Amino acid sequence: MNAIRMLGTLSTGQPIVSSLLAQCLETVAAYGPIAVEILRRPNRINRLGDLLVWDGEGGRKIIAGLDGVGENVNRINSAVAGIETAQLATNGILNTLQTVSFATLGVTALSAGYMFFRLKALDARVSTLNQKIADVENQVAAEQRARLLSAIQFIRGFESKSDNHHLEEALGFARMAANTYAQLAQGEARGQRRLPVLNYHGRCYLLSLMTEVRALLLMDDSPQASERICEEQPTLVEVARATFEKTIGQSPEDLLDPGLRVDGITLELLAETYRQAYQAGAIGDPEIRDAAEMFEHLRDGIYRSRSRRFSLFASSSRDGILARFRYLIACVEDVNRVKALQLLIDECQQRKTTLRHIESQLHSWRSRLEPNQLLAFDFGQMEDG
Repeated sequence: MNAIRMLGTLSTGQPIVSSLLAQCLETVAAYGPIAVEILRRPNRINRLGDLLVWDGEGGRKIIAGLDGVGENVNRINSAVAGIETAQLATNGILNTLQTVSFATLGVTALSAGYMFFRLKALDARVSTLNQKIADVENQVAAEQRARLLSAIQFIRGFESKSDNHHLEEALGFARMAANTYAQLAQGEARGQRRLPVLNYHGRCYLLSLMTEVRALLLMDDSPQASERICEEQPTLVEVARATFEKTIGQSPEDLLDPGLRVDGITLELLAETYRQAYQAGAIGDPEIRDAAEMFEHLRDGIYRSRSRRFSLFASSSRDGILARFRYLIACVEDVNRVKALQLLIDECQQRKTTLRHIESQLHSWRSRLEPNQLLAFDFGQMEDG
């Protein structure tokens, strides 16, 4: 019996929330009493990583999920090594996410093979950071990379041979790596806040945590997997907040300079980034929900800075602000993918199914998709929230 229901497909160039919501509401009767609230108060709908969620009075509920953006080595390498120069797409936020996000959308991106590709990309990335990372810090990181590699290799062994011993070994190595990288990321967030280093340690930390969680899920220990992500929320928030403050926190209105139009910087993209930063815990109220609210939030800053706008991007400062914005998008999207995973794990537990079952169904459906298509799915009947 299927635990999820396929709603249809989307392309990466489509608006995320509105397109996915349209897919859901074609079968709105299946949502039960909460459907009326969804239609009456659509401003409570948010995207969290690869999930569309409803923030109701009774808590957060999953409306639908996304899966199916083809993952590959070239995309991962580009998102890791080319983050400072990646082109921000002008034809859809999903296309922009593809250029800078560490983990693409979808449960099926959690396989050990893709984890291994991400680790190899990070290994290549560290060679460009040697001058910014102290020798002792780099030595500690190298030891943890070895542990993380061992963890991923043990998970790959389980996926091919189903030997539980592999999972126990993977869990131990991944947990040690996650704890150490968490300390390194926190140290950078509280200290110098060098963006390339914060990004690197943060991604190693997230990869270690996701590997640990993956091992727990393969051991069918969903409660512990959810608890581990919950335990790491303060660190996730700290990394996201430090990244926001270091990137655009002081003068976000600079991103609306007319000279950045050709680089794909739009009011819509900035509003979506703020919205995701809020979801990640990087910023507090007010929550920015759309382009109109984004403009009102920036209006005073735009007015105050109008005299310096056209000279600001005449030199390398233009490239600098674009690079910082890419770091921010990457960070909040990566953090929110972890948060979404916890929500999905909890949903599966409530519905007496497992994430492994969901993943199996998505794998079978993905074979029908084109490379640029996303699969939209939901759980059917929703409880009133």
